[in-house]
Amino acid sequence: KFSLADELANERLTDIDFSVLVSLPNGIDINEWLASHTVSFFEHVNQLFSCLAESCRASCAQNSSISYQWVDEKGKKTKYNAPQFVDLLLSSIQKYVEDETIFPTKYGNKFPQTFEAIIRKVHCRLQQIINHIYQYHMKSVMQLQLTACLNTTLLHFRQFNDNFHLLTSSSTS
Repeated sequence: KFSLADELANERLTDIDFSVLVSLPNGIDINEWLASHTVSFFEHVNQLFSCLAESCRASCAQNSSISYQWVDEKGKKTKYNAPQFVDLLLSSIQKYVEDETIFPTKYGNKFPQTFEAIIRKVHCRLQQIINHIYQYHMKSVMQLQLTACLNTTLLHFRQFNDNFHLLTSSSTS
């Protein structure tokens, strides 16, 4: 696998200690911290996949061995090819992020009691997209010289999730 090669695994934009970067600063509301990082991760993953979308449509859409199952709010299961599935994931995340009742931006508005569960769901979906990129698109990532960007995003994302225990076995997708 391309992504497992040492020279690629160590390629990143910075050597910053992500454990320091993700630690909750004193006086900052944890929900604000979770929200700001989640929006940032969504933007980074969305931009990375946007660079790879054409490649995904060309290589994954016709490959019947690369399919995913989407379960809607009512429990209905539908099978999708990879580009469709990633689009569903990104669209669903965007709906959460743009929903003022979930990600309040106005002073005085409060986060819902279900906020952490929603954050877990969003991070699970982001992880699915990152996994797809590493599994099927590393050649394109390398050709576009995005390896350092992808690895840095993954390291930041993983450290944040490890720090706040967001991607546990009880996380929902």
